[in-house]
This record gives sequence, structure tokens and C-alpha cells, in this order.
Amino acid sequence: RMNATRLIVISGLGTSVCEAGLTVGSHFTEHTAVLYAVTMLAAFGTGWFIDLLSSAACVQFMKGVEQSYMARASALMNAGGALAMPLTAVIVSVLVKFVSVRVIIIASGVICGIIFVIVWAAKMPLEVTDEE
Repeated sequence: RMNATRLIVISGLGTSVCEAGLTVGSHFTEHTAVLYAVTMLAAFGTGWFIDLLSSAACVQFMKGVEQSYMARASALMNAGGALAMPLTAVIVSVLVKFVSVRVIIIASGVICGIIFVIVWAAKMPLEVTDEE
């Protein structure tokens, strides 16, 4: 068993490492099987860590929001997620004109890692406890 804060930070750091690791396979272009294996492992790890992060965040969201506000808060969260997708697409589309896709992927992994290191170092309270 692990508290939510630790699970969120570990999942975030794992996501950042696996995301940046997606580019490692390019070093094995002469060994196709290794390239596919490394890329598949990094993609699987990214998905697994994002799933853990999402699960922990959803549990904390359910614990922290009063039931009477759940529909509104959930709608706002979904709207924010829907807004993030096209904004990210625009930002990446502009960046791709100046920087390679590989650099963008590594940078996003590094930025993600920095964010979760800051969360860990600042000891941000991410866990909501039951108030009964």
C-alpha cells in the first residue's frame, strides 16, 4: 500500500522516463528487433504509468469534491482536458517547424519529470483523506 502523494509522484516520474525513453529505440536502427522491443517497452510503460496516475487522481478527485458538486466539477475537468488537446496540437505543430520530433518528445518527458520533482520536493499535499 502506498499513499496517494507517493503514487502520483512515482507515476509522474515513471511517465516522464518512459516518454523520453520512446526515443531510445532510434539508437538501434541496425537491430530492428531491439528497436521494436525498446519502443514497445517504453510505450507500454508510458501507458501503465499514466493509468496509475489517472487512477490515483480520480480517487483523490472523488474524495475531495462534495457529491452535490460532482457533476459540475467533473464537467469542468473534462472541458479542461478537451481544451488541452487542440492547444497541445497547435503548440507541437508550431514547435515542429523549429525542432525535431525527437527533441520535442525528450523535452516533454524532461518537463514532466521536472514538474513531478517539484511536486515531490515541495511536499505538496495531494492526498485527500476521508472525513467521517
